[in-house]
Amino acid sequence: NGLLFPVHDERAFDIREIGYRRVRLNLHYLSEIYANEASPLWVHKLKSKVRKAKEQMRGEECGENGDCGDAHETTESWHVSVWIYVPEQPKYASADFPICQSYVDTVISGCLEEGGEQFARDFIMSTENW
Repeated sequence: NGLLFPVHDERAFDIREIGYRRVRLNLHYLSEIYANEASPLWVHKLKSKVRKAKEQMRGEECGENGDCGDAHETTESWHVSVWIYVPEQPKYASADFPICQSYVDTVISGCLEEGGEQFARDFIMSTENW
């Protein structure tokens, strides 16, 4: 699970995420985008692009030669990239510490800030392998 939000200045965000590097995530890896009628337009557009990327991966909309194109392509004057930050020096999980507490705190705080208490609960309930 993760929290998606728009970033307008990637370089400034990279500075904030010291110790991590930004990696582009292919849209077909996203499994579910939480959106409702109150969600901003960019969330609905992203949800549509993810659906298209998944169809392309299954070959449902590929051309005759099997070329599905780039899931990050620009369409309708709207370009989207989804980035994740990965640790430069990963700390491996153990039975005692399956995930860093600071990461849990940061993600739950973001859920509360962006989507409220119910969104944070949904995030917790839909996340596996804590």
